[in-house]
Amino acid sequence: MVKITANTEGARAKLQRIQDGLSPEGIDSVIEKVALQTLADLVKATRDAIGVRPDGNRWNFEKPENKWIVSSAGTGKRLVSNNSKVMLWLDQGTKYHGPRKQFANVRFSNVKVGRSAKRRAAALYIPLTRRAAAGYHHGLVFGVDYILVKRVRGIRARHIVAAAKERLKVRLLEAMQAHVRRLIKG
Repeated sequence: MVKITANTEGARAKLQRIQDGLSPEGIDSVIEKVALQTLADLVKATRDAIGVRPDGNRWNFEKPENKWIVSSAGTGKRLVSNNSKVMLWLDQGTKYHGPRKQFANVRFSNVKVGRSAKRRAAALYIPLTRRAAAGYHHGLVFGVDYILVKRVRGIRARHIVAAAKERLKVRLLEAMQAHVRRLIKG
């Protein structure tokens, strides 16, 4: 009779170390690093999408690239988000459109007394200066501070988030492969 035994304590310890390294707590630092790289990528892509005017100034005063944030959604999870309306318009685009504002209590001479009809605004208010951006007030000069137009062309969709998701998949796969290699080498 031959008795064969094996000492598996070292292998079990190594497997336990790998298992601990692949837990949410173990991959948290990898996810944080990838999230910060994605944040930097999104800030640069947003800044490039906005561009600058021919005079060197910015087109948008809000600076939506500065509104990107990374928040923790739990252990091993990160959420990169931007709550700026301008970012939504840049990413998804807008349509060619005219005025949308409805005036509800406009009275017309051909409408019976006591009744009102809904009427769409005649033109869109487009501010040209910072002073006019808050809305019309006394002292603004037409053609200098603001203009009124019937229709405006839409913003072309830049698909910044969709492109970042594709780069994120590649970046996360590479980071996780490197993390697993480090765990195996021990």
